[in-house]
Amino acid sequence: MSRIFCGFCLVSSRQRKNNSSIYLRSEMGDRREKSINPILTRIANAKKQEVHRHKLRTITSTVDSSCPRSLLRGRRTNPKKAQMDEDHYAHIERENRKLLIQMSNIMLRPKQRNPGSHVSSLNLPQRQRDIKRINHHNRLLLERIEKTQPYCKCITIPILFSHFISFPSN
Repeated sequence: MSRIFCGFCLVSSRQRKNNSSIYLRSEMGDRREKSINPILTRIANAKKQEVHRHKLRTITSTVDSSCPRSLLRGRRTNPKKAQMDEDHYAHIERENRKLLIQMSNIMLRPKQRNPGSHVSSLNLPQRQRDIKRINHHNRLLLERIEKTQPYCKCITIPILFSHFISFPSN
């Protein structure tokens, strides 16, 4: 009994005779349809290709990657907010105008230079006396520091050094 490869499985010659619907291939890599009329096959293939191209043109994606509608319409305007902003800006302009008028009035006024009108501090004499006293004490302290001569006994230095060395460190 001989065996024939039909593309999916090996078919014996007895099975082939009993079941003629099995599609036989002459070669394993041959995937072309076997047809009797090549003209009708070309017409059918062209029709299949046209249907396929139509499907590709009209295909829709499952994920919406288009531009959001909010961006397409532009920014929505809020009339109440726009009115409040306008009122706020008008208020700021009024305040700026008032400040500008006040500044120009100050600049146009004649300068008053009356030294007698200036009220001096009631504490000024006391502060001046305190400053004189502190300066005097500082001058005396400086003179004492300058008069003092530095001294160190050379005999006591090694004793002090050995005393510091004998202390244990923390």
